[in-house]
Amino acid sequence: MYRAISMAALLLAAGALAPGQSAAELLDQAEGLLATRYLPENLRSAIDLYERALALSPQDTALMTKLAQLWYELGITAEDKASSRRAFQRGADLGFSALGFEGLGEVQKTPAEGFEGRVSQSENVAALYWSAKCWGMLVDTGGLSAQLNAIFTGMPAKVRALYLAAIALDETYFGGGPHEDYGALLVNFTRFHLYGATLEEAKAHFDRAIEIASGAGYLIPFVTYAEQYAVRAGDRALFEDLLRHVLQAPIGDWPFWNRIAKEKAQELLSQADRLFR
Repeated sequence: MYRAISMAALLLAAGALAPGQSAAELLDQAEGLLATRYLPENLRSAIDLYERALALSPQDTALMTKLAQLWYELGITAEDKASSRRAFQRGADLGFSALGFEGLGEVQKTPAEGFEGRVSQSENVAALYWSAKCWGMLVDTGGLSAQLNAIFTGMPAKVRALYLAAIALDETYFGGGPHEDYGALLVNFTRFHLYGATLEEAKAHFDRAIEIASGAGYLIPFVTYAEQYAVRAGDRALFEDLLRHVLQAPIGDWPFWNRIAKEKAQELLSQADRLFR
């Protein structure tokens, strides 16, 4: 652990002392940290390097998209809500910029119908996906006022459009992530009777998500399926089966995300009696 953190510090120090580093050089350093970004210092260092590269190539949508993902990851691992919200805000702004909007501000002002038409033409599945996730978490962590504002700005329809566009473009992206998150969105829609959503429809998306995730060795969709669908449906057996699978599976090729999945699975299993009483 200390060796990895020290390497991150050395890379940043070298960058500070090396005038005129190119975007390519910064990206080489950043990419060397991604496999160990489950260490908080390495994640922050990678973000710093990508941000510096973006400053040199401000129209590079691939950099914007990668940063949207990394800011989301920082947001879900931050130690306080204010830091999380700053990360989600930055991620949303970058993700929507990669989609051709002037950040989240323009998205909030754009009528839902016009927004849906624009995102349906996008070929950037990663930007669609991470924009939706960052915006969703920004609202979730913002309290009642943020949630009411989201409704007034048409957020439910817009996030729905983002996930549907991502599924249509590449349903296998990020280990089935678009199906996973759209399934979770549908579960939430059933609580408010929005868009005719049903638990059966949500389950179909979760089933497809874990089918894809199983082939990729990605564990997060199993946790989301358990936490969102199984709890809502009152299916404790499914809940426990999904989470035990996560605990027994290897970390594999997803060192950041599968560590999170295992921690969350253990936490949820410890809460089973309360969740299903």
